[in-house]
Amino acid sequence: RVTSWTWTPTQAGVSAQTTLTGPGASCPTGFTELWIFCSFTARESGTLTVRASVNGGPEQEASITVNVLDCLVVDSAGVPDTLLNGNPLLRRGLRDAFDASNPTGPANTRLERGGQISCADGNCAPELAPVTPQTTPCRNAINLDPVGALVRYHAHPFWPVGFGPTDTLPRVLCWPDEDDRPSQPVGARPRPSNADIVNVWGTGIPHYVIDPARVYFIPDLGLALPLDPEDPAETTPGISAYRAGSRVIDRQQCDPLAF
Repeated sequence: RVTSWTWTPTQAGVSAQTTLTGPGASCPTGFTELWIFCSFTARESGTLTVRASVNGGPEQEASITVNVLDCLVVDSAGVPDTLLNGNPLLRRGLRDAFDASNPTGPANTRLERGGQISCADGNCAPELAPVTPQTTPCRNAINLDPVGALVRYHAHPFWPVGFGPTDTLPRVLCWPDEDDRPSQPVGARPRPSNADIVNVWGTGIPHYVIDPARVYFIPDLGLALPLDPEDPAETTPGISAYRAGSRVIDRQQCDPLAF
């Protein structure tokens, strides 16, 4: 015996639609009867919950979450990105990190902000890492507990070279050591940095990098760590393997931050 159906939209501020049904009642308002089944067309993301009892037993509840997407996020090879398409928490976390990076502000006020989807006791939530002295326009510091992290992410707040407006990196902030600082203006590279890849290599946590034009996914390949992380002879083959295994998503084709 079904006692209630509840549709709860994910979007904040939208009231849930609840319809009660009694013994022998037909499908509730908003559902379509199809033989002995009731079908419901979800036009926005949300959770459908049903409460019912069986043979006079105690009432029980079951629910399913439905994600309605404006478009399908695919990589440059046309392969759908399962995490971005199916996990609204990841999309929210990416949006939080990207917005916090101040991508439209003056170059010297932008920061590489990052975070992770943290899961504890079966509950997952996006967590934005706090700003530290190590957080700069060209460097991120995700100083969060990696235990229980499903995935990590951070923002590159500059348009990469060859895409959109011309952005130049603030050289003093990005290269504090004057000996390493380039003498001419430098633009952002359209890819994750070697440091981004080494971070995934070291933590074993998959990572997304987002800039104004694209999203990059670095999977965990499970490669053995180099004995000397400072030795290019040991790190270069691994970095090349991670780059070959990474995926690129065009935000102009389907922006995961738009839904």
